[in-house]
Amino acid sequence: RRDDVRAGALLGLAAALKVTPLLFAVALPLMGRARAAAAMLLTVGALVFALPWPLCGTDEHLRHLADFWRAATASLREADAAIVEFGAGPSVRGTLDYLLQARPVDPEGHRVHVLDLSDEALAAVRLVWSAVLGGLLALWFWRARRLPTAQRLVEQAAAVTLAMSFFAPLLRVYHLAAALVPAVLFCRGPRSRRDVLWFATALALLLAMTLRQKNLLGETLWRAFDVGGLLHFALVAMLVWLVREVRSGVGGGGAGGAGGAGG
Repeated sequence: RRDDVRAGALLGLAAALKVTPLLFAVALPLMGRARAAAAMLLTVGALVFALPWPLCGTDEHLRHLADFWRAATASLREADAAIVEFGAGPSVRGTLDYLLQARPVDPEGHRVHVLDLSDEALAAVRLVWSAVLGGLLALWFWRARRLPTAQRLVEQAAAVTLAMSFFAPLLRVYHLAAALVPAVLFCRGPRSRRDVLWFATALALLLAMTLRQKNLLGETLWRAFDVGGLLHFALVAMLVWLVREVRSGVGGGGAGGAGGAGG
């Protein structure tokens, strides 16, 4: 609604509660919303650095900030950080780490690996796969630039939130609430009944989320769908479909669904 300061403040509130929304501070200037980025960073600074200071005192406040920094960066500095122990999920790390190494996915010691790579080989595969996904997200973000403003912003915001889901060190299924915008865009549905990609992706999402019940599928399928990477690859398929759709919508009337979602 062209209220960049209020929008930035709301995003700043989200980033003060959860680290991953800070990605918007990078994306907003690229979206032509520098004022929103500034308001976001000022809000984070006020809520995280300034507000607790008089309540805690300097020493206690600095101690809390140091503890927070160590906890927030542990998963990036330490391969076996406690915060991501048994961290199988739909992110890049939460999928590839357990499919490509013999790591237990739970305290009972269940494993789902199809390969058992060395740490170096796993890091290389993870880097390449992350680059592929990052390239698709950047392509989506770039293609949306030619859409009308409301449609452009909703498409670009969807790319940012899906990036948060793919690259978070720890991602549980309930964290996918952040991916509501790309999910809404996906639910516009296919252009034709012959859109195999959309129907296959929708079926995979059903099996990995709504229908992922132990009593319904049996323990073997339930465990395979739960931690076997199905949800991650369904999200990748959804990303491919969304990139394809924004391409077909540029310069034509196909992006009307995005405009409706943006409104």
